[in-house]
Amino acid sequence: LPKLLQARFVQSFENAGLVGSVVRGSEGSTADYQLQTDIRSFHIVGSPAPAAEFELAVKLLNDKGRILAGRIIRKSVPLPVNDAKVAAAGLDEAFGKATVDLVEWATAILAAQPPKTAEVAPAQ
Repeated sequence: LPKLLQARFVQSFENAGLVGSVVRGSEGSTADYQLQTDIRSFHIVGSPAPAAEFELAVKLLNDKGRILAGRIIRKSVPLPVNDAKVAAAGLDEAFGKATVDLVEWATAILAAQPPKTAEVAPAQ
């Protein structure tokens, strides 16, 4: 599940067109920023009323590994009935809402960062 959700996060950033390029951590490339995610909950609660819940802890790090910002994103979607089809749709909706918040939050943090300066090797 974490790898599937990570792929959806990357896809959301790419679809939003709000950042220059997005790579998965497994691609072995160096990035100016890294987004760390920790899925805290992704489940259905039955009481007091049925709901689909998604909770995610996120941290945005710079290229030196320093944390620029972090937050918890929680989304809950009430379910009219407690059945499998409705539950799956509710989980998808909660995840989608959290992903929108994640993209908006991360791009706002990145927009506030000073521009990167090109590093030039000294002449020999």
